[in-house]
Amino acid sequence: MPQQLLPQTNNVDVIGTLASVPILRELADGEVVLQWRMKVCVEGEPPTSIPCATRQSSVIKKMEKFEPGVALALKGSVVSRYWVSAGATGSRVEVAVTSAEKCRLAS
Repeated sequence: MPQQLLPQTNNVDVIGTLASVPILRELADGEVVLQWRMKVCVEGEPPTSIPCATRQSSVIKKMEKFEPGVALALKGSVVSRYWVSAGATGSRVEVAVTSAEKCRLAS
């Protein structure tokens, strides 16, 4: 059976609860980014948290209103960020969020 041809995509849906208060940071270039963590569950595994961030003002405005524990459905993509600080290179993998909506989680 031939394999199906699929386009390369980097789309992520994260559904879980806000694990931390979102923190607004100003980067060295003056750009503003909001960062937070989402608590997610995988059946049969202990909960884990996923780092998330956004630079979109519409998502920042929404996220700043939410308190830890609220259920959210996020859309975005997985990105790697790199920076240099004190002569050392740092990196982080996170979800770059483009959409955030409150939701209800199944029991």
